[in-house]
Amino acid sequence: MVYCLLLFVCYVPLVGLVLPKVPFLDVNLINFLFLALALAFVLYSAMRKSFTIFSKWLLFVFIYSIVIVLSVAWSPRYFYDMRVFKDLFSSVFIPLTVAVIAFNVFRTDKSNLTKFVSGMYLAAVMISAVTLFQLLTGKADYEGYRAAGSLGNANGTAIFLNLMLPFMFWGVENKLVSRKFGLAAFLITAGGVLATISRKGMVSLVMATFIYLFLSKRYTALVSAFLFFAIIGSALFTIPEVYNRFESSEIQSELAGRGGMVSAGWDMFVGHPVKGLGYKGFYENIMRYRPVFATEKIDAHNNYITALANYGLLGFIPLLGVLLFPLLIAFKRRQYTGISVAYFASALPFLFSAYFAGALFYNFAIMPLYYTLSAAVVAEIQARD
Repeated sequence: MVYCLLLFVCYVPLVGLVLPKVPFLDVNLINFLFLALALAFVLYSAMRKSFTIFSKWLLFVFIYSIVIVLSVAWSPRYFYDMRVFKDLFSSVFIPLTVAVIAFNVFRTDKSNLTKFVSGMYLAAVMISAVTLFQLLTGKADYEGYRAAGSLGNANGTAIFLNLMLPFMFWGVENKLVSRKFGLAAFLITAGGVLATISRKGMVSLVMATFIYLFLSKRYTALVSAFLFFAIIGSALFTIPEVYNRFESSEIQSELAGRGGMVSAGWDMFVGHPVKGLGYKGFYENIMRYRPVFATEKIDAHNNYITALANYGLLGFIPLLGVLLFPLLIAFKRRQYTGISVAYFASALPFLFSAYFAGALFYNFAIMPLYYTLSAAVVAEIQARD
């Protein structure tokens, strides 16, 4: 069962964009592969007779997902039609079900975690190879010059790879792969992140590496990583496209624009603090709250403000539970298990990226992976207790 989960979470995103759609339903075959995963899990649970949803973390995931679905009811612009159901299926139901499956898979057999991490390496290398191929062959056309990778979004691909990277470090530490293979996989994966020319991706790459090495007390490797990133960074800054993205005027302009969106989202929340403006509330109301600032419907580019504006405290509080509960128990048990260190190094850069990224919590590839890794650490630590 763990290999079915691995295939869907780590490898389907590799081919997700090229899978054909069923014409008369306009449904991507990813959804059918998900149904196959769900069916396999039903059979797996029937044979093992060990299915459970009794977990505090899963409770937060359930409540948050239910609030998103219910928010359609108090949205003046959306209704429970086929378009909304299709969006909810991809952005809510699939990640929720993956969370339940992952928690049960990792809870019932401790060896499943090592099997899952062992299978990550090839996925990370292949996704990175696609990104590097796009850049080196002149096919990096995201915003004109950035490689979007197999996820079709430069920032999304970088964030996806950075989520896996600390667990790949953990795999090397636990001798799931050789150090030479692990180093090669790291270099290729880092190259894949850099090929996206994503500021969030590059910063998160450095954060993930430094956090893991520091918490693992591998200070010599930390110095080596610092020198590596210093050399790579110096070389990258000779490329005009990279230099321009990190130029102070460019960053100040970006921060000012996003600050305006954050301010608008906060005003939406203050006006509707309990349940927000409803499904896609920020997107539909930005022009009303900032008529001078916004000339078209846009996303907040801040997942926390988006949640506050859309769902109010009713949705934001369980979202905090989803995001912080695994970190809390990992912090309490960090001295007992290396998987806690890997999760810190994976989750903290992700939460940083979520502050600056748009629609990250609804991504078809990123959230199933994030939920899977969160379920793994929750199940592993609770099994020890």
